[in-house]
Amino acid sequence: FADKEEGDVKSVCLTLFLPAVRASNEHTQADELEAMMQGRGFGLHPAVCLAIRVNTFLSCSQYHKM
Repeated sequence: FADKEEGDVKSVCLTLFLPAVRASNEHTQADELEAMMQGRGFGLHPAVCLAIRVNTFLSCSQYHKM
């Protein structure tokens, strides 16, 4: 069960995070993240995923305001 739950968390994280990154013209970053997550298969805690998404969004917002 733990493995399945971890897989679901990664799927949700990828589904929510990657389009946001790609929309911000960070294609390389998104591709690297996707490859890293799928290749290494490490579990990402939802809170960590959220923190990454928020930080990416904030940094992109600041970048576009410049």
